[in-house]
This record gives sequence, C-alpha cells and structure tokens, in this order.
Amino acid sequence: MANQAPVAWVTGGTGGIGTSICHSLADAGYLVVAGYHNPEKAKTWLETQQAAGYDNIALSGVDL
Repeated sequence: MANQAPVAWVTGGTGGIGTSICHSLADAGYLVVAGYHNPEKAKTWLETQQAAGYDNIALSGVDL
C-alpha cells in the first residue's frame, strides 16, 4: 500500500468549485474520484480533464 496514492472522493466534483478542488487534490498527488449526477456532462468533463493532463482523476456516478 505504500506505493499507492491516497484516494479523495469529491462530491459534485464536475461543477465549478468541485473542479478546482479536484485539480488541487490531483496536483497534491491524490487519486481523485469525482462524483457526478449527469452522465453526459461527466463524460465531457473527464475528457477535458484528461486533455489537460489530469490522468489521476476518475468518475463515479452518485445520487445524493
């Protein structure tokens, strides 16, 4: 486990403030899981993050 990055779950991660939080955590070395409600928006959002070099951000659908 020592070689694995810590994981952070961000509810609302695909929104404006959530995106900033995801970026900050990803830049700090976390594997970030961004929660989303809208699958179409989330897919586009993740593609944008990956294009920006954030390969340590993933998605998980959630209905809170």
